[in-house]
Amino acid sequence: MSGKEPQGRRAERRHLTALFSDLSDSTALASSVDPEEFAELLEQLNRTFEQIIHRHGGTILQVRGDGVFAVFGMEAREDESRRATEAALELHAAVRNIAFHSPLPGFSRLTMHSGIHSGLVLAVEGDQILGRFVLVGDAANLASRLSDAAAADEILVTEVSLGQERAFFETGPVREFRFEGIDEPLVVYPVTGRTGIGTRFEARTVGKPTPMVGRERELSLLRQVFKACEDGEARSVSIVSASGLGKTRLVEEFFRELEGNDCLVLRSYCESYLNAEPLQPVLQMVRQLLDLPQALHEAGDNLQETIENRLTRIAPHLAGEAAVIAAMLSPSQTPRPEETAILTTVANIAQAIAMQRPLIVFIDDWQWADDSTRSTLRSTPELGQIGLLLIRCSREPIPASQSSEVIDLQPLDASHSMSLIESLVPSADRVQIEQVRRASGGNPLFIEELCHAVERGVTTPALHERWHSAQIPNNLNMLIASRVAQLTGAQLSLLRTLAVLGNVVPGWLLGSVIDVRQMEGAIEQLAELDLVFPLDAEGSLRFKHGITRDVVLDGFSRQERQALHRMVAEVIEDRFAEGEREPVFEALAYHYGETNEHDRAADYAEAAADKALAASAMDRARLQFQAALNALNQLGTDAVYDRWMAITKRLAMACLFDAEPAQCEIYRRAIELAEAREDLPNRIDAEYWLAYVNYALGEAPAAMQHIDRARELAVGVVTPAHEQQILSTWGQVRANACDYGSALEALDSAMASQAPFLNHRNVATAYAYSQAAKSMVFGDMGRFDEAFECLEEARELTREIVHPVQGSITSMRTAVYLWQGRWEEGLASALENMEIGDRTGSRYISAMGAALAGYASWRLDPERDLEPMLRAMNWVETTHETIWTSLHFSWLCEILVDLGRYQEARRAAVWVLRRARKLERLGESVAYCALAAVPEGAHAAGSAERCFSRARASADLRQSEREHRLIDMKEATQLLSIGKAEAAAERLDGCRDAFSRMGMYWHAAETQRLELRIQNP
Repeated sequence: MSGKEPQGRRAERRHLTALFSDLSDSTALASSVDPEEFAELLEQLNRTFEQIIHRHGGTILQVRGDGVFAVFGMEAREDESRRATEAALELHAAVRNIAFHSPLPGFSRLTMHSGIHSGLVLAVEGDQILGRFVLVGDAANLASRLSDAAAADEILVTEVSLGQERAFFETGPVREFRFEGIDEPLVVYPVTGRTGIGTRFEARTVGKPTPMVGRERELSLLRQVFKACEDGEARSVSIVSASGLGKTRLVEEFFRELEGNDCLVLRSYCESYLNAEPLQPVLQMVRQLLDLPQALHEAGDNLQETIENRLTRIAPHLAGEAAVIAAMLSPSQTPRPEETAILTTVANIAQAIAMQRPLIVFIDDWQWADDSTRSTLRSTPELGQIGLLLIRCSREPIPASQSSEVIDLQPLDASHSMSLIESLVPSADRVQIEQVRRASGGNPLFIEELCHAVERGVTTPALHERWHSAQIPNNLNMLIASRVAQLTGAQLSLLRTLAVLGNVVPGWLLGSVIDVRQMEGAIEQLAELDLVFPLDAEGSLRFKHGITRDVVLDGFSRQERQALHRMVAEVIEDRFAEGEREPVFEALAYHYGETNEHDRAADYAEAAADKALAASAMDRARLQFQAALNALNQLGTDAVYDRWMAITKRLAMACLFDAEPAQCEIYRRAIELAEAREDLPNRIDAEYWLAYVNYALGEAPAAMQHIDRARELAVGVVTPAHEQQILSTWGQVRANACDYGSALEALDSAMASQAPFLNHRNVATAYAYSQAAKSMVFGDMGRFDEAFECLEEARELTREIVHPVQGSITSMRTAVYLWQGRWEEGLASALENMEIGDRTGSRYISAMGAALAGYASWRLDPERDLEPMLRAMNWVETTHETIWTSLHFSWLCEILVDLGRYQEARRAAVWVLRRARKLERLGESVAYCALAAVPEGAHAAGSAERCFSRARASADLRQSEREHRLIDMKEATQLLSIGKAEAAAERLDGCRDAFSRMGMYWHAAETQRLELRIQNP
């Protein structure tokens, strides 16, 4: 499974075993029982998954409905495949023993089906969206396919996973499976009982750089967009592919063609490690453009004057931007410029240049860009009609809203693969060429590595066998490990030093650690081997692939690495005076963290986090705060208690709009520590933040429990302002739980106390969010004038800031538009929502916007393709934050019923009902009304009358006149369809006037059409 490699995370090569298990015949089962009972079954399955997987030492990466994906091997034991198989056997037995409340027609018992496969993968420390870690490799994908291929109550385990461990299990006859995209068949055993020992898999080979082959179409597209750039148009191109398919190689070939053109090319890159500072590629381009040294203290005391002079050479009117640029680059500047100022300044400079000659901005490894960079470098069309071309290369998709063109780089086809192999190894015979082609899967880098192995005399059968044993399309790490193993002592020593120094090594740092002149030959050899390449004339070097550095780091002992890290940290500290270290906080935190000097690591990580927080780079802030906490944990909490608690509060500020379950553990621990010390103020804060994280996660019962406790403890202890802050959050939690009366009373009280202090940004942000929460209450109740009044004030308060709260406010505004039936305005608002999510780097906000846009589009055109909305809903499912999602899934349910896709609709309804159990009932009535429209026999939710009754009960609980009238209209439609016109007319009595009074004019018109149908059958 290939996943995003988050910014600042460490990565490690590991052998892992992947287990996929799903409930058999779940579609038929879901059709046989009530949605409530099926939802209860899913909860029971989740508990079973967690107990059994954890007991066998596995790690659950994902639970989706009735299935689980887990991995074994994070603790690097040698029996992981056996553990995975044992877990699957126990899981199957446990599910067989689950007792159902109701009879199950056609089911004698519940069963699972499972697939298990092992492989060498890159395990990358996770983030707020994807969980504890991300796997890069194909082991999980093949396990998933095997699970799909398994029969009911069958466990399929690949031979390469079991190896000698097969002796521990009873197995059926060996089978072979062929899957699309995998050249060789998988040898698989069905495991039927206990009684195996595991093997490890390695693939080693080497390679060399590839010529440009098979990219004519992509080059032609780049030429076309550059022609538009020359004609004065702002364009952007996203080049997206997995690692090794030649993204950077394609761009460099394009730049080679442009040699001699009167255009300016600015190159930059993003890094994934903790020492990557916020706005990294932006700062690189500014330094490059203005010819400023990397070590800014070399510019002397007149940095702003120097920048002003150089900006004036570009265009006289740019001189006024010098202060912002100097503040961005100055090591000692505080406070840092606001993101809006940075965005405006960068845009002004880009416009000035592009008015004179075409400007090309290239950013490599965009998947590692921080939030501030994503905010600053938004889609180029906003810059107007100027000759600007933005090119970004990324392993992960870039939202279409940010790109004029997207190049989805694919593997080479068979013809181009053979042509490339022949050019790299002219002496190869046809058998060798075919073996390399089959083994490479069309990945240019894999072809490069395999051809290099052939040149070195590695026999092709052995080469092919090693590649086959791993069966990992993205096994670049193994190939690099093999190449590294062939290096001479001097080359290997240098490469290891470079790996410790960083993914990108500044020339001044390299020169401070080694004798560059003496090692010049070794540097050239590493560049020729394509392991590293020079960045600039100042001697900076960069690893060709970030994974290369990871493999190298794993290749020598921790003690050796620590000695080098300590030396590097000391060199950096010696170069920068104490008051000038802000640009290197990240690097110092990283290097001291690796040396286990936890106090110094914590100091620099905390400083780096505060720096990122001030720049609104929330992702970097979270990483660094957590690194600081981890370092302090090693010192013993007793010694650093006050500091540890203070950091958790600032961490919370970075987590408000990107919550993840792991953050709950931090605040639970904070509560325990505060209780043990009888520290009531910190206990109150910990309870408060734990409530907020649970609120963001959609766990309303837990949020209510902790916010109630915080509020109770705070009486007479905290300041009035703090007490009102707690009350405000209490009101937001109650609003999400649909306790509208209590919510409005609390929000109004808190906001009244906050109103005099709206000139403070944090107060204004909190106040604006409370107003948006009120708008959802009023909108659900049908009080739309009040709802939009709240939304307008919320938007006005946040208009001048760049903050994820804008996305939350816009999401709520979109929902209110859609409730009122204002589809065009709802669609426009949803698209704005997506743009805010893209700009602020919030996957949750982008997904919610896409889902809302899908519903609005369907309302405007029921014939529109539903796939974009289904993809968005799948995206929503994979995020940790589930708050407000019942509304989206209820609308999806409504659409699917309208299309006759009843089984899919029921699954959407199950999501809504599960959210209702978490007290979020916004979508409950819509889902029940949709189920009422399902034909008899197509579902087991009970009669239409029962569904409508439950819908009305939910509307009553929420005091929603809007919902009651919608239920009337839906029930009238159902009654009319079965010939009960008189009863339908009774249901519609007063509906049209009520809809008109609420401003729901589309619904009023629909009601009138129904009335005409009743009158003129």
